[in-house]
Amino acid sequence: GSSTNANPIFFYTGNESPVDEYVNNTGLIWELAPKHNALIVFAEHRYQGSSIPDLTAWNDPERR
Repeated sequence: GSSTNANPIFFYTGNESPVDEYVNNTGLIWELAPKHNALIVFAEHRYQGSSIPDLTAWNDPERR
């Protein structure tokens, strides 16, 4: 038979700041990930200033 290694993914949803402002200040996730052989994924969930997405593609079938 075949074996499957299933390692966890630690998904950090961030906060109201750019990722590079807090990625190194989240000590617990950096401590736990190696213990669990986990992948760490950081995501920004803010839309403000220059990070507002361009939604014109949603209305243009040729750009979807």
